[in-house]
Amino acid sequence: YDLTLCRLSVCLVTEEGCASLVSALRSNPSHLRELDLSNNDLKDSGVKLLSAGLEDPHCKLETLSHRLCNVRRVWRTKVQQVVVASVIGNGERLACFAVSSVIGHGERLVCFVVASVIGNGERLACFVVVSVIGNGERLACFVVSSVIGNGERLACFVVSSVIGNGERLACFVVASVIGNGERLACFVVVSVIGNGERLACFVVASVIGNGERLACFVVASVIGNGEVSMFCCSL
Repeated sequence: YDLTLCRLSVCLVTEEGCASLVSALRSNPSHLRELDLSNNDLKDSGVKLLSAGLEDPHCKLETLSHRLCNVRRVWRTKVQQVVVASVIGNGERLACFAVSSVIGHGERLVCFVVASVIGNGERLACFVVVSVIGNGERLACFVVSSVIGNGERLACFVVSSVIGNGERLACFVVASVIGNGERLACFVVVSVIGNGERLACFVVASVIGNGERLACFVVASVIGNGEVSMFCCSL
């Protein structure tokens, strides 16, 4: 029987039990994908053993829960890093998922990375989210890079928001090369609601065939002082 899900919540699992679980994670082949160890007395020593098991190349674990296990923050962060790598046919795929969550201080970090090579087309996708609920700070970053045939594409999306002080920063960048035509689009918005200051910047540069085009659009607005500055455009 190929066990893929194991729930051991409130089962009095200790460091000795973690050693047995590590053997299962390191087995070849290892079919275990989800492991729930919440509400056990793992302590730092047990989690240290688990983290070593997660780094084994045979480990295919995708989800690990260990809430309320008497573990310090440094090892909570370490053990929630899961890496999965697989090669299917001629296409290589690498997926890395890391989650670090500290509920007490309101800090959360989510990182999801997928890199795959299928046939002649290369694709890379990276997703990162950092959220601090207590202080009102939030940062989200989304990056996608793909090469399909002869066309290259790169997309980058970043959002940083501070709700407490009213400051917000949003940045969106897209760069793509399709055939012989190059295209670059960049969008940036900076907004400070508390002081009434706002800055928006939008830039597009494109080259199609033999014709070059560059467009730049900038808007700066200060509502409090009544000042408005907008826009420049070049083609």
